[in-house]
Amino acid sequence: RKGKENEIKVNIEYFDKQNDTASINTLCGLRINGGETRSFPMKALRLCPDLKYGCDRLNYKFFNEIDDTSFQDIVLRNSGNDFPTSFWEPSSSSRTMLRDAYIQYICRNMNVETQAYQPVIVFINGEFWGLHNIREKYDKEYFKRVYDIDYDELEFLSDNASIIEGGNWHYNNLINYISVRGTVSEESYLHIARQMDIVSFIDFMIAEIFVHNTDWPVNNTVFWRKKTYCYESEAELAH
Repeated sequence: RKGKENEIKVNIEYFDKQNDTASINTLCGLRINGGETRSFPMKALRLCPDLKYGCDRLNYKFFNEIDDTSFQDIVLRNSGNDFPTSFWEPSSSSRTMLRDAYIQYICRNMNVETQAYQPVIVFINGEFWGLHNIREKYDKEYFKRVYDIDYDELEFLSDNASIIEGGNWHYNNLINYISVRGTVSEESYLHIARQMDIVSFIDFMIAEIFVHNTDWPVNNTVFWRKKTYCYESEAELAH
């Protein structure tokens, strides 16, 4: 049950700890969010404002660490694989529901994207649902808001070049170049350095290996670029 066709209309109220009255009270779309974590008893949820509900933004400063006050989509994460699926399951005893947020916090000064975080208690129809983590959603709206990249200038891929936004020609061309030319010669390395952010790639590898992410690298990898062309000549493009 993914996509807009499975979205339901809800009314959301958001109370911060300083106020007794709702800081947000509006109609909004609601979807189940995530992949395998959909099988968990407490689902991750996505809030999807839309003009058909009256407003296409959630206008509020949800996160202390960033200055943004307007968001198109907000995710209420159940902490993914750090969610205790059963309190009687031995492996669940080490699950904290905050590991991902903490790891992204300690990596915030590295050359990788990190999502802002705010814990919330969620009620559905007045009944306690659980502890969730409000997170930014990586999508075309995020890159427009954070980097001012227009929708048609964004290439955003996941895992093995699966397209989220834009196209994957540039990425596949780089992979083919590395397969043929390798990375040893200075010429090849300099060409690769013009096509990708090597420092960011190194930091990403350091972070994932250091935290022992067992659901990676075949899953949960996303990468992006603004469409630019930096070939030095038609001959280089041909290679």
